[in-house]
Amino acid sequence: MPKVFLAGAATGSHATHQSREPVRYDLRGRIAVVTPLDLAGDLEVVSSLAIFLLASVLAALSGLAWRRERDRRMLYVTVAYAFFALRGLFVFVEEPLAAAFDTELLEHASPFLVVIALLLFFVAVSRE
Repeated sequence: MPKVFLAGAATGSHATHQSREPVRYDLRGRIAVVTPLDLAGDLEVVSSLAIFLLASVLAALSGLAWRRERDRRMLYVTVAYAFFALRGLFVFVEEPLAAAFDTELLEHASPFLVVIALLLFFVAVSRE
């Protein structure tokens, strides 16, 4: 069996591992093994980008509808979509920023944007 070198911790150390998985290379040209946890992290980043883009478009369209109609409910919907867009943006940029900044507070506080957005949707639907 071929030896596969796994990328180590932040210290740059390597570990030798026996594996039958396909060989993949990391950004530094070292041989790496992709785990299901890596794929889950990638899925989170891609889905957060999709949420950010879709919520941004919906916020812009809702904002235009609010400007045309001047209905307070459309304003609530616009702000709710903007909160969803912020949440998607925070999750998307969290991983690249984690190397330079402490993003733990951002990671744990951003779900409250979803709570606020859901409350705004409820207010918009329940108002007359």
